[in-house]
Amino acid sequence: MAKKMRIRSASKLLQASKGRIEGATGKLAEAALSSVTSRQILAPAPRSTGKSVSEGLGLRWAADLVDFSQSSKGRDGVNKYALLAIDIFSREVFAEAIPNKRPETVNKAFTDLIDIPDGMQAKVTTDKGGEFVRLGQADPGIVHVTKLPSDPNGIAVLDRAMQTIKKDISADLADGDHKYWDDALDPVVESYNDRPHSHTVVAPSQVENSKTAEFRLLQKNSAGFVINRSQTNARTAQLKEAGAFRAYEPTPRSFDPRWGKAFNLKSVKNDVVTNTSGKEFALKQVQAVPRGSTEPIGKLTDPTLSRKARYQERANDVVETLANRGSQMTLVEFEKAIRGGDAENLIKLLRRNNITIRGFLKIFPELFIVRNGTVKLRTQAAAEPEQAAPEPEPAAPPPAPPPPPPPDTRSPLQVALQEQRDREAARMAKARARVAYIRQAHPGDRVAPFQG
Repeated sequence: MAKKMRIRSASKLLQASKGRIEGATGKLAEAALSSVTSRQILAPAPRSTGKSVSEGLGLRWAADLVDFSQSSKGRDGVNKYALLAIDIFSREVFAEAIPNKRPETVNKAFTDLIDIPDGMQAKVTTDKGGEFVRLGQADPGIVHVTKLPSDPNGIAVLDRAMQTIKKDISADLADGDHKYWDDALDPVVESYNDRPHSHTVVAPSQVENSKTAEFRLLQKNSAGFVINRSQTNARTAQLKEAGAFRAYEPTPRSFDPRWGKAFNLKSVKNDVVTNTSGKEFALKQVQAVPRGSTEPIGKLTDPTLSRKARYQERANDVVETLANRGSQMTLVEFEKAIRGGDAENLIKLLRRNNITIRGFLKIFPELFIVRNGTVKLRTQAAAEPEQAAPEPEPAAPPPAPPPPPPPDTRSPLQVALQEQRDREAARMAKARARVAYIRQAHPGDRVAPFQG
């Protein structure tokens, strides 16, 4: 029934089976769909339902660099980066402007920023950037942990704070309160820490001095640990029972598979899943599937179709546009024409696929030459070598002049209709040529196109 009605939801399958299949239950519906490949690879994206928690003040941190080198100038042009760290418990942010991102520079700035409680160890989470490779050596009390590349929320608390701080610095520069970003950094961070925060009872900078706020945050973090532990245990049990898993692979199209190939499970340790090849994945970014799950046979979007084949017809439109303007244009004029809607409104396609105008021209080097600020049509035929002139033959008598064409007796409306039909015929011929090109470039069994 699920295959016939194309149902991939257990609840919908149970609903459809009522009155048709005796003894149908939700567990039976789930079991019936568990091995369906399309249900696995088209499953919704994983939701982040865990909590960012800490055992107490100064015990868990997240750190990252903000790169200002390409966007703004620091005073005297010295500082190009800002090191930001956040205490997960109090949500208090600490920042320092630094001139480079060498590991020794980052280590010194980090030890200047944070204060680890005596006799305790602080867990510091960062990405896998090269600037943090020796962070664990900065202080004996630091336990450095790197988040997996597949985990976008590994340092989400800091990411959100960084977003606010960068906006505040931008506002300071726009209002003229400061001229350089590194002058604005300390006042902005101080204001951030002194403002009310949705997570803390008081402002982040006041948590340390408020026993009431610290107690309530301990309660909140304790509840968060319970939630995280229950989710980890449930996901671990599902993976061990299933024996295999698929990893999440983001895609912009809702009809493209979101989950990759099926891996056999080797181990699950804390929040890290390892396959039999030794590759690691974040626990919250995997989906448990039965061992032996198959790979998809086909796909709606064909990755074997090159961009050149897909955009060939639009390249022909550009050729026609250039041919109508003397086969060459300055690059400035050409880009202005394309943005204005020339070449059958090519600009819409480029924006939709995140392609620049110059990038589109580079796809077809056999058609276009971009040099010295000019776009030219490339001539396909090479000049033929000169041959010795043959002996002149006796001149033939000139042909008789052709008869004059008959007078055009059509009305203006008939002329307009004929021109419209000619344009449509040219468009259809171009489409047929594109289909023929694709078939030649990518032979194989394909569904025959509609013959109109």
